[in-house]
Amino acid sequence: MPVVETLSVEEARRRRVEILASVGGDECDLRDRAARYMLNAEELAALTELDELDYLLSE
Repeated sequence: MPVVETLSVEEARRRRVEILASVGGDECDLRDRAARYMLNAEELAALTELDELDYLLSE
């Protein structure tokens, strides 16, 4: 069964910071490496979660 998590805007933004810190803190570099298919599984999962948070935050 899927898990639904409710986040406030501040929690979502804080989660973005945590995700970026876990993969090195540079979103531009992460997205650049993704465009070149150079992410490992952890980095790809982090990028997917960032994209989901951006969608929810409308950013």
